[in-house]
Amino acid sequence: FFFTDTATTEIYTRSLVGSVRCVQETVEETAPWSNTAYVSYNKQEDVKRIILKASTKNLKSIVCVQHIFFPWQSSVLYADYDKRFQAFWEYLGDAKQFVSGFYLFDEPYHNNKQKGWISVDEALLKRYLEMISFALKTYAPGRPTMLTFAYVEIEYPHFQSLIPINLDLFGLNCYMSFGNVCSVQNIERMFHRMKSLKYPYQKFIFTLDAYYGHPPTVAIDTALALRNRFWRNLLSPYLSEIIGILPFIYQNHIPGNIYGAESLPNARAEVGVYMESLMGRLECQVNDLIRWDQERKKIIDRWVNAPMCVPACEGVDLVSRNAVRIVVDVRKNAPQCKQ
Repeated sequence: FFFTDTATTEIYTRSLVGSVRCVQETVEETAPWSNTAYVSYNKQEDVKRIILKASTKNLKSIVCVQHIFFPWQSSVLYADYDKRFQAFWEYLGDAKQFVSGFYLFDEPYHNNKQKGWISVDEALLKRYLEMISFALKTYAPGRPTMLTFAYVEIEYPHFQSLIPINLDLFGLNCYMSFGNVCSVQNIERMFHRMKSLKYPYQKFIFTLDAYYGHPPTVAIDTALALRNRFWRNLLSPYLSEIIGILPFIYQNHIPGNIYGAESLPNARAEVGVYMESLMGRLECQVNDLIRWDQERKKIIDRWVNAPMCVPACEGVDLVSRNAVRIVVDVRKNAPQCKQ
């Protein structure tokens, strides 16, 4: 299942074997690997309608509940927050069965510092997040609670003290569009920092790089495809700790100068191969990428010498990886890698 911070976001997950796509009345162009919709609306009538619409497409829904517990651009928890959620949950009626999780608050401590935001002390905001996570687990049990942090939050020296203790999943937002602060070296460092600081029972969601802040060129599209290949390599040893893998975003949002995966054929293809590989639809067979039918009885497509399947030099070693970039063979000090 999964999400991000706009209604036009597509998200992917490996644990539920699929991906997440948005479901809007005016936006239907989504990728074919989805199993969950991210629903972010302020009116409960809209939330219920979209949950039910998503269910007709065999999609579960992740519901953003920030607006239920907090006023707009505010970190001050409503005094009657639990009653507000109980009323919302009761209103959903039969639609509740299609809700698979809750997104609490987007980049909470970063937003808490923004100009015009009604802020509270960070320790109090953490307490608020724990209170609403507890309420969700009480009134809607069995559904994980989650949020994503901005890269600046991960860099806080006291970041560990800000992680809500009863949060199930959290992740990182850091994109190539941001420049050097989100270089692959910095992302790798932040990933290992998060891994070392999380509670043992917590898992991750990660936002892949599938958008740009102005009309993308072929060079940008190619660079984003390589960035997503980097993500696959980085995460491959830790897949048991990762629940959600998502691109931000799939659809374009031209008024906001956001160009998503639909305008990035190379990046979109890279993410698509990754998702279908996680789902077991694609796999490397020697140097070829093959696609199985739904019953995995017949090969229906073959990409000869697919770049993600062909062994490649990593330093002086020749490394073979499978379609989800897990290392399957290493030839040490390969002659072709020493040239």
